Amino acid sequence: MQGNYQSDYFDWMLSYNRTESMDASSREWLGSGNPDTLISDISIPVGHGGVSAGWRAELSAAATHVKKGDPHQAGYAVHSFSLSYKPVSVKGFEASVTLDNAFNKLAMNGKGVPLSGRTVSLYTRYQW
Repeated sequence: MQGNYQSDYFDWMLSYNRTESMDASSREWLGSGNPDTLISDISIPVGHGGVSAGWRAELSAAATHVKKGDPHQAGYAVHSFSLSYKPVSVKGFEASVTLDNAFNKLAMNGKGVPLSGRTVSLYTRYQW
């Protein structure tokens, strides 16, 4: 489920995901689903020159419905921050720098694979 809100002061996206996988015949958890996840993404314009600052939080509940013998995965909260630039004079161009997993949180996805640690990414895009 996802919702968006846009205004002159900020843009906000909120999404929620719940996935559970159970074997219909044995009634055992398959362990391939993701735990409940809530993602909040907010972007706030800085001045009137096309620059905006963003914050993204991905909050995941502990994975408790796992296959027998598989370890339970702890819940986590991963925060990312970004600055983006969309010049008004150049249609279709965007550049941004993002600090993902800003607090270097050790977290595992629903399958037990570690998520990336703190990373800095630079993106550019031009759409014509």
